[in-house]
Amino acid sequence: LVLIIGIAVFSLTVRGGASARGTGAARRPQEAPPSRQGAPVLFLRVPSLDSDAWRRVQKVLRVFDGTSRVFIRCTDSGQMVEAPPALRVMMNRVMLDELARILGEENVAVRHTTQ
Repeated sequence: LVLIIGIAVFSLTVRGGASARGTGAARRPQEAPPSRQGAPVLFLRVPSLDSDAWRRVQKVLRVFDGTSRVFIRCTDSGQMVEAPPALRVMMNRVMLDELARILGEENVAVRHTTQ
C-alpha cells in the first residue's frame, strides 16, 4: 500500500498472511516495491531555541505526530540539534506551509535519507 500525502510518499508493508477460509491456504500480501528515496527528514532554521518562532513551531510539530526526524539550526549560534522523538512528524503540505508561514520558506527544507 502506497500513501501519497502532500509531497511525501509513504510505503506500508503488511506483515504476515491471511488465511483463506475453507481452503487452509495462506495468501501472502503483496509488498510495495522498494522506494528509491529514503525516509524524509525535516530541516528548520530558527532564530534560537528561546525564540517565540521556535515555540510556535513546536506547537505545529506536535499536531503532526509521526516518524520523520526533525533537525533545527539556530541562526544565533549556528548550532544544529535534532528535535526529541516527541517532535517527530508526518510530512504533509499543510504542516510545511504553516512552518513556512512562521519561519519563511527559505528556512524550511525536506531532504530524503539515502538507503
